Amino acid sequence: MKKLFLFCIFLFSQSLLAADIGLSTRALGMGNAFTAIVNDTDSVFYNPAGLAKMKAFQWTLFDAALGTNTYDSYQDYLDIAEDSSDIDGIISGLYGSSVNVYAGGKSVISFGGLTFGAYGLVDAVFDVHNPVFPNIDSNYRVDYGFLAGWGMNLIPEMLDIGLLGRRVTRTGGHIPIGVSTIATLSSDAIQDEFSQTGTGYAFDWGATLTFPGALKPTIAFTWRDMGNTKYYGGLGQATPAPTQQEHILGLGLTFDTLLMSIKPALDFRYLNDSDMQIGKKIGVGVEISWPLIDVRAGLHQGYYALGASFDLWFFRVDAATYGQELGEYPGQLEDRRYMLQFSLDFGIDPGSFELFDLERPSIKSHNRKLRR
Repeated sequence: MKKLFLFCIFLFSQSLLAADIGLSTRALGMGNAFTAIVNDTDSVFYNPAGLAKMKAFQWTLFDAALGTNTYDSYQDYLDIAEDSSDIDGIISGLYGSSVNVYAGGKSVISFGGLTFGAYGLVDAVFDVHNPVFPNIDSNYRVDYGFLAGWGMNLIPEMLDIGLLGRRVTRTGGHIPIGVSTIATLSSDAIQDEFSQTGTGYAFDWGATLTFPGALKPTIAFTWRDMGNTKYYGGLGQATPAPTQQEHILGLGLTFDTLLMSIKPALDFRYLNDSDMQIGKKIGVGVEISWPLIDVRAGLHQGYYALGASFDLWFFRVDAATYGQELGEYPGQLEDRRYMLQFSLDFGIDPGSFELFDLERPSIKSHNRKLRR
């Protein structure tokens, strides 16, 4: 039985070698409120209408991220994996703990709103509740695939729309492991549960409406995984559960000066899920940008979020911390998480064929060009 439990721990430790690019560090630093203001290649995961803002040839060569909840938590579960005590001692040691680890990257090319890319994703969460009757709540998924999308400006400087399609191969899913499962299943049986694999086709649609004025008030809407995304495997093969569709409403403002940009934003997610607590649906934040540095702050599911970026020409580093609610309502059980992201991207002016670093969030005067 101990080997079975340690096998589960080992399985989650492998996610450090995989990829997670479904979330943006920039967005997380401002409470994940991003739908109305996204204007770069992160549009492929937040709002396809943002693709309409990328007119020149742009290439995010790589975009790599690493994250976890806390170093101490990760170290604790490594220590427990090496413990020689029995299964009860191992479970007691993990009680009340949450292990979350992820890493990843993407590569995206865009020109005139037409976008292509490849990506990978791993998200692994491991929680142990109730020391008397242990319940291991596990979420484990590995996604990799390809995407293609197009953003179009319907009304100049006002209305953008976008559509994105993704071919996704997924392994894993949400797998609760109760005391009876621990007592009866072999490690091979649990491995089979985590090895569920299938391929599906997902479609996202988005729109952004920006009103003229000094603050440029913006309303955005995104419909992710339209009609639910189902996964298909070979004959008789177990596949992951479908990804449920999500409706997101975003609000934002933009105030630009010569050397500084201020962007407050709000996201109201899971509009179509009436069972979720409202507090878990809301993210709010603000981003303040200078030519080389951005700072961010916000609230995500009722917990504070902080972030910062440093831009060194084509290379950018983003960092963020945010709170994730593991309970049923905000304020019940916070999981404090941290994320670090490295990006290398550039653009080519189609008229002059000059090479330039991509715009920071809003400060257009920061673009620096290299002549051929």
